[in-house]
Amino acid sequence: MRQLTAYAMSALVIAAVAFAFAPRQPAPLAVTQILADRVQVNALVSTPQRLIAVGERGTLLSSDDNGRSWQASQVGAGRDATLTGVIALSPEVLIAVGHDGWILRSDDGGQSWQERHHDADLGEPLLGVWSADGQQVVAYGSYGKFLVSSDAGEHWTAREMPGDGAHFNGLDGGT
Repeated sequence: MRQLTAYAMSALVIAAVAFAFAPRQPAPLAVTQILADRVQVNALVSTPQRLIAVGERGTLLSSDDNGRSWQASQVGAGRDATLTGVIALSPEVLIAVGHDGWILRSDDGGQSWQERHHDADLGEPLLGVWSADGQQVVAYGSYGKFLVSSDAGEHWTAREMPGDGAHFNGLDGGT
């Protein structure tokens, strides 16, 4: 009788383990809405059509009603890197920059974005982006990181900056 009880308990344990580790298809998660009041926004730009905000974990938001409601924008290469700066080169062309040397460009006023540069190997953040004429664009950041584009943000080239690896937190100038 003891052996029969031991075999029954062993069979029960084996069945429980098989059930616990059996592959299952989880229920799909509900679509979540990004709440603009719950996201850290690091930069904001205003165009004639909309407001564009960038922030933590690659958040890109746009508002067509002066910030009363916000919609998430589509990113071609989704990453969780924080975005720190955004500028409008024209009402339709926007550039956003962030950590890991991440640079995004939008040709449709901020509704969709395409990755133009990313450098996860160094992990150095870009802290801002600036342009005087809409064609020559510079992105700058930590450890002397400095990138230049002469074609409105389509292609980027790294440049050496004096300053012994200093952080560039802001840039401003005239045309």
